[in-house]
Amino acid sequence: MKPESTSRRYFGITRSKGKMYELGLPEESHIAVPEGVEPAALFPLSIGTLVDASAALNDVADVQSGLAEDLRDDIGFAASFFDAYLGSRFDTTVTREVTLLASASYFLGQRPGSSLVLARRLSVEGGSAIERLAIWVLRADWRQPPNLDGHWLTGVLHEIAFRLTNHFNDGAPTQAVVEMLSELRRLTYASGTSREVVLAEVASAIVRLRLAGSAWSLLPGFSGLDSGAWAEAIRRPGFPKELWPSQKLLGKAGLFSGRSGVVQMPTSAGKTRSVEVILRSAFLADRTRVAVLVAPFRALCHEIATSLRQAFKGEDVKVNELSDALQLDFVDQLAELFGQDAPATRHLMVLTPEKLLYVLRQEPSLVTHIGMVVYDEGHQFDTGPRGITYELLLTEIKGLLQASAQTVLISAVIKNAVAVGTWLIGTEPNVVDGTGLLSTARSVAFATWSERLGQL
Repeated sequence: MKPESTSRRYFGITRSKGKMYELGLPEESHIAVPEGVEPAALFPLSIGTLVDASAALNDVADVQSGLAEDLRDDIGFAASFFDAYLGSRFDTTVTREVTLLASASYFLGQRPGSSLVLARRLSVEGGSAIERLAIWVLRADWRQPPNLDGHWLTGVLHEIAFRLTNHFNDGAPTQAVVEMLSELRRLTYASGTSREVVLAEVASAIVRLRLAGSAWSLLPGFSGLDSGAWAEAIRRPGFPKELWPSQKLLGKAGLFSGRSGVVQMPTSAGKTRSVEVILRSAFLADRTRVAVLVAPFRALCHEIATSLRQAFKGEDVKVNELSDALQLDFVDQLAELFGQDAPATRHLMVLTPEKLLYVLRQEPSLVTHIGMVVYDEGHQFDTGPRGITYELLLTEIKGLLQASAQTVLISAVIKNAVAVGTWLIGTEPNVVDGTGLLSTARSVAFATWSERLGQL
């Protein structure tokens, strides 16, 4: 099912109406819906696209690659329409159903951030049991299964929810879940209503994608460590039970197994969690006892250090946030690292490049313990005088570090990633291009004052 010109026109009207509510325009200034135009006419196309995408995922043996490109474009259109219809307030009596459809469409279209925002608006209470299951797997709250009583499919639904809870909390095998999903689809197609068929297809596809992205399944392969090594970390409340598309890309590029690389990753794509996984994999594999995270600004260092302290809270990892003052104010914090013996405790240093260079010059012995360096905000290379300073500092730091140290440079936008990677890492720069992996949908507006009130 492909959206044609009429469908796109209806969608444009719906989105415009929603944006006017979002921007707080008085209703008398809203766009007039042309006579004969009924945006709800897009529901059959959009729901059909969602079901087609769900069935495509349910019918393949391996869902890791996700949807084909043309179907991904179609599901993106469906997700945007559902979302726009919610904002347009054309019919508030179907808000729960449309929110579910929008969240599911975003998730199948690899927009996990947008999907989760919408799913959190939904309560797992109310509706049919199969609807509650679909909402529960969209919310991904695996602490306990929902109440699925009072439905002719209760037995199958309970089994699916129970096994999912066991997997995401304890890493239990998933094969039985896949078999139960097939049984759920078979039963609904044989005896269910059209609504139940749609919900069964959608819920099954979401579950299969959740399992395909499970940290329990992916991290051992990406890092070269068994699931037992990761178990304690994955069970932590804040650790991602499921890897987002950007994190899967890093795993495939070998960054979780010790390979260096230049990462292009847009804001909101999961950068903070990705850095945590990179650091954890190095510590768990015992490739290093000391890791360094370099950020160009003091305020950013503080933000990163605060996040990492929370991530490693209660673990044998010391997060040291050093001041940017070029003075010997770090001796007490890093005393354990001075000397030839490897430190007993894992250390994570967060500091500016100027401070790192100063520390290495004052205590050259420290460099023997540093096995990983992560440079954040790599696009600062292109920001005038500050960029030149940043580049010169990194050049000196690179000369001091051991050749075996893993080096990762992360940037939201960097034009010459290959050239930077070749300079920083070597002849195999290992550029990881995740620029198209946005977790949320974005809208771009151009402002003009060619008229009295201005336009967006």
